[in-house]
This record gives sequence, structure tokens and C-alpha cells, in this order.
Amino acid sequence: MDADLTFKRRERSTIWLGLGIAAAVLALSSEITALVFTSKANDTLKSDPDFETYKGAAIAGHVGMGVFAAGAIASFVAYYFSGKSGSSSSARLVPSPGGLAFTWQF
Repeated sequence: MDADLTFKRRERSTIWLGLGIAAAVLALSSEITALVFTSKANDTLKSDPDFETYKGAAIAGHVGMGVFAAGAIASFVAYYFSGKSGSSSSARLVPSPGGLAFTWQF
């Protein structure tokens, strides 16, 4: 009785890498936007009507950076594990009632 113990290496899913790179670029651009609006807010007086707009845009930029950075990390992790042969773990996006859900199986 012969048992084939060779494992075939699966191709890594490049969609995860593409999504990770895109999310990282968006995170960087969100942080640059936040820094620009922080600088504008620092240059205006609190009594200026544009101050709250600049402040809100800066906060939104920081929040966007955090969200996109988390997405980039999740995509890079999914890319790393997508090419493992012989492992029972998988990561994928599946439809859910609220949109898409990231699932992870071990």
C-alpha cells in the first residue's frame, strides 16, 4: 500500500495582495489628508467658521486611516495564508445580510 505524501503548493490568491496594497495606499492618503486639515485648523482661529470644518476633516482622515490600515493588514494576512498547502485554514469574504463578512476557518 503506497501513500502519496507529497503536497502540491497552491497558488496564492493575488486578489488579497491587490486589496491589501489598495487599502494601504488609501490609508496613507487618508493620513496625509488628515495632516493637511490639521495644519489648516492650526493656522485658523477657533472663532473662524472654517475651524470646525477643518477639525472634523482631520478627525475623519485619522479614522479613515485606521479603517484602511486594518483592512490592509487583514488582506495581507489572508494573502499569506491563501497559499499554504496542507493547511485546513481558509480566509474569504462571504455575503451577509449587512454586506460582506470576512470569515476565517482553522
